[in-house]
Amino acid sequence: MIKMAGSGSIIQGGLPIFDGKMFDDWKIKMKAVFQFQDVAEIIETGLGELSSKATDEDKRNYRLQ
Repeated sequence: MIKMAGSGSIIQGGLPIFDGKMFDDWKIKMKAVFQFQDVAEIIETGLGELSSKATDEDKRNYRLQ
């Protein structure tokens, strides 16, 4: 879960929004957010495919990743 701007926010002023300028700066900020939230690996590599033989429990757990 990423905490958004507001009271108790991890980022003052909200998440960086890419506006087409200064891509390298935006990329560094977003990587820091993803690493802090412990989702950087999922963002960079993605999730594996869910097996066609997946159980309902497997499907629930997959959605929670």
